[in-house]
Amino acid sequence: MNAEPERHRGFAIRDVISFSREHDPRGKCFGGWPDNILEIYFKFHQQNGSLCLVEEDEVLVGLGVGFQCDEAELDRHWVPNNRRGDSIYLSDVICKDRRALATCLDEVGKRYPDWRSLKIFAHRNGRRKQLKPELLERALCYCLAQ
Repeated sequence: MNAEPERHRGFAIRDVISFSREHDPRGKCFGGWPDNILEIYFKFHQQNGSLCLVEEDEVLVGLGVGFQCDEAELDRHWVPNNRRGDSIYLSDVICKDRRALATCLDEVGKRYPDWRSLKIFAHRNGRRKQLKPELLERALCYCLAQ
């Protein structure tokens, strides 16, 4: 599996939208979002360096958004990467299987090597939650063990 940013060029935004619709049937991430807004959203995060696409044998198998920012910026929408920020925000993770999820989480570690020293936030059950680095490490180990 591969999640390197330069590989994104192999997938058109329409492929990313189709994948998100197919693998998020309950609409937890993008339910109610029209395709034209999703296109803008994915293009923004692709240009921002915050979109992670996971491919296996040239097939899209996972995606996620993650960026570094200040905690005070979390209430804003579509925040650009801020490498001096005190937080990482993870969102919209859609993966076909645990290996794709592990690859996505591993890519976050590569893009933000000091992630363990930052506050980590994600949306869970409709609310923003702060996650402990140990939780992500356990999730990564669990996914890799499967």
